[in-house]
Amino acid sequence: MYTQSVIPDYVEQEKKPKLSKKKKRILIISICLAVVVIIGVVIAVLLCKKIDSYREELRQTEISFEELDAPEEERLAPYKSRIETGDYSNLCISSNGKYAAYETETSYQVSEKDSSEAGSHMVTEYAFTLHVITAEMEVLDVKTYTKQEGRIELLGVTNWGGLVCNDTEKNVSLLLTDGTDEKELGDTISAGLFYENGDAVFLTEKSQLCYTGGDGGRLVSSRVSRFGFLNGKEEYRYVWPVEKITSTDSTLRNIVYVSGEVTYGKDLNDNTAGGTKWEGRLSKEKDLTLYDKEMNTVNIPETDVRGCGSYELDGGELIFRYGIYHRNLGRVDEVLCLAGDKVYVMRDGKLLSIDCFSKEEEQIADHKMQVIIR
Repeated sequence: MYTQSVIPDYVEQEKKPKLSKKKKRILIISICLAVVVIIGVVIAVLLCKKIDSYREELRQTEISFEELDAPEEERLAPYKSRIETGDYSNLCISSNGKYAAYETETSYQVSEKDSSEAGSHMVTEYAFTLHVITAEMEVLDVKTYTKQEGRIELLGVTNWGGLVCNDTEKNVSLLLTDGTDEKELGDTISAGLFYENGDAVFLTEKSQLCYTGGDGGRLVSSRVSRFGFLNGKEEYRYVWPVEKITSTDSTLRNIVYVSGEVTYGKDLNDNTAGGTKWEGRLSKEKDLTLYDKEMNTVNIPETDVRGCGSYELDGGELIFRYGIYHRNLGRVDEVLCLAGDKVYVMRDGKLLSIDCFSKEEEQIADHKMQVIIR
C-alpha cells in the first residue's frame, strides 16, 4: 500500500502596515489637542465655579451717587451775561444755583446845611443798590441804601432769593426778602446758614455763633472760629463747612463748630446752653465721611471695594484681573472705583458701570458724579 503524507501549506501571517510618520504626527497632535482641550475645559469649569463663588462671597454693597459741586465760576457764568455793566461787586450765587445777586455803588455830591457863613457845604453820598437775578434770568433791583458813612456789604443770596448783607455803619446784619421785608439778624456776620423755613445760624464778626428760629434768637457758643452742618435727607449725610452764605433743604438741625481748639456737635432743637464734644472733623471743604442723624460715623468700606480682583489702566485700556483670569473692558477715560464685580468709569463725559466678567455696560449719568459705596 502506498501512503502519501499530506503536509499543509504554511500560510504566513499578513503583517499590518506600519503607520506612516505623517499619520503618527497627526495622531500625536490630535491626542495633545484633546488633552489641551480637556485641560482647558476643566480650567474653564473650575474658573467659572471660582468666579461664581467669588460673586456669591462678595460682601453686599449699596451704591449711590452724589452730585459733584460745579465750580462757582462755572455756575455764575450764565448769570454774568445778564449784568448790563461790569461796574459791580460781590457777585454771588445761591446754594441751589437758582438765584444770583450783586451790588452796584454810585456816589454823588449833595449840599448839606450848616451854620457857616455860606450856610451849607458839599458832602459825598454813596448809594448801594442790591440786585437779584432770578432762575428765569430776570434782573430785579431789590433795594438802594444811601450813606455818607459806612457801607452796605452784600454777603450772599439764599435758595429762595433772600439777600444777606452787613450794614457797617450800624454794625448790624440784615436779611432782605421780597425786596421790602428787612429783618435784622444781629451783629455783622462773616458766614451764615439758612434753612428753608427761615431759621438761620450765623457766625458774627465777634466770633459768636448765634441761632434765630421759631423759638426766637439765642447764643449757641462764643469764641467760635468756624462751623458746619449735617446735610442730607436720607441715610447718607455729610458735614458741610459754612464759609459764607449757605442754604440747605435738610430737615436736620445738627451743626458742628470749633470753639477754642475743641470741636462740638449741637442739635439746634435742643435749646440748652453749649454743645457736646464731637470726635468727627470739620474741614474747610466738604468732608466725605458719612454720618447718621445722631452724628455717629457710618462704617463704610474704602472706596476701592475690590474683593480679590484688581484693575489697571494701560494706555486708556481698562484691564480687570482676578487670579489667572483677566478681561479687557475697553477704553475708558477715568476709573472712579471698583466695587466687587463692577467697575465705575468715565468715558466721553458719561458715568458708566461695567460688569468685570460679562462686560455689560450701564450708563448711570451723562456727567461725572461721586460714587458712594456702603
